[in-house]
Amino acid sequence: MARQLGLSPSTFTRFVRLPDSSEKTLHPATLDKVEQLRQINSDSPTPTKTQAAWAEARQEAEPVEMTANWDTYLAQAVRSLIGNREGIEAWRLHTRALELEGFMPGDIVLIDLHGSPRPGDAVYATVREHARPEPVMRQYQPAGAVNLLVPRTNEPQPPATLVVDNKAVVIRGVLLPHRLRERAAA
Repeated sequence: MARQLGLSPSTFTRFVRLPDSSEKTLHPATLDKVEQLRQINSDSPTPTKTQAAWAEARQEAEPVEMTANWDTYLAQAVRSLIGNREGIEAWRLHTRALELEGFMPGDIVLIDLHGSPRPGDAVYATVREHARPEPVMRQYQPAGAVNLLVPRTNEPQPPATLVVDNKAVVIRGVLLPHRLRERAAA
């Protein structure tokens, strides 16, 4: 299964060998790949309850794993844009929260983890509602003594506007203006 997903077999053997503990988790990106493979290999055209629940719980974005076997034009573009700069990460968006700013689901964006947001900047933040922080992408808007993270979308039920408190909601970086997309199949 690991080879079919383009992952190292140790991703799963390490998980199986760990004693039962709170550290025994797989990265959401890995779980997403496993679920996609399971759905591809499924005989049923309709999603299972697990698949539907996973789709609902999907994170707004995930880091792009820059593995050695990721050698496409897109990987070359990401590597060229990052160059030797420190504190720049590539993330794949799964949200429409910044669609009015031109950032669409499936886009690979670059995030400057050392950047300081200015009003109107698209930012990457984390929200801690449960055990681990969840990534969110919003537009930074200072509003007097309060700093807000505002969704910029046409969705009928947009994601929440968040108040930056540097405890539960923390800005982690600023999205650079680059937007990379996979080529459409011919």
